[in-house]
Amino acid sequence: MDIQKRITEIYNKLPIIIIDDSPGERELVKVALADLGVDSELIFFDNGFTFLEYIRTETTGAFFILCDINMPGLSGMDIKKILQDDEALRLKSIPFILFSTSNALSSIKTAYSFGVQGYFVKPDTVDQLMDMLYAIVSYWNFSESPS
Repeated sequence: MDIQKRITEIYNKLPIIIIDDSPGERELVKVALADLGVDSELIFFDNGFTFLEYIRTETTGAFFILCDINMPGLSGMDIKKILQDDEALRLKSIPFILFSTSNALSSIKTAYSFGVQGYFVKPDTVDQLMDMLYAIVSYWNFSESPS
């Protein structure tokens, strides 16, 4: 079975939230997910403040959140800490995945101390990005959630 057909058969089609201040990075993720056959609504935010306004009032949930670490204002770490510390937001149980150019052990440890469900280093090629997103989509599709 080809990879695109497999993706369209398994994922749960909830919206995917992408938080990244780089238009180029957002476009790469959009193209890679489309090439994988993921046709979920993609909800983009270029900063943590507008994301937090949205997530506090949304009621449909999300498949997962893919968030860049280094952004002006609120970093990805800051956003995850706010989500973790707010019981109502934490209980939404939306997988939060950090996406960074850094593989510094200190950043990875801090991220997991805030309860991230994944920490991924941004790949160098679109093919590697597709492989990474395929793994993320597949994993979270099979994972159960209380929400």
